Amino acid sequence: MKERPECVEKSLKAVLTRGQIPFGKTHDLEELQLLLPPSLNLPASVADLARLTPYATNMRYPGPWSYPERAEAEWAVGVARQVLHHVRAWLARSTPEE
Repeated sequence: MKERPECVEKSLKAVLTRGQIPFGKTHDLEELQLLLPPSLNLPASVADLARLTPYATNMRYPGPWSYPERAEAEWAVGVARQVLHHVRAWLARSTPEE
């Protein structure tokens, strides 16, 4: 999985799937975060996830929005990288029951 902002959504859904935690059809990262097991202890704040949510939806499809400035894009990729690496490590050491 590439370290792009939309990978955060997929990685959170992987954690939920691994833990057999049901979730609805959503791209809302805050909503997904509320369902995560406490042992995950994400390195991103709820505010960071809220800020990333448009990258999990709007930016993936053509539309009337503008692309982010370079600094914003670099921030988003940095947060995505942190979350992805954290989730990968958690999945490697966790059991399905966690």
